[in-house]
Amino acid sequence: MKRTANKFQRAYMVAKARVQEVESQQEAIEKKFIADKGIVNPDGSVPEFLYCM
Repeated sequence: MKRTANKFQRAYMVAKARVQEVESQQEAIEKKFIADKGIVNPDGSVPEFLYCM
């Protein structure tokens, strides 16, 4: 017997995929901003994300 996802499960999977895409775009934008501005922490390390500054 073939099991398929119901409409709520499909909607959840679509929404989760969209959230993951937005999060990956945000991560890329933050890394580019940090690199473009030459941001460095007081200890000399380069932060990966804005909240790590």
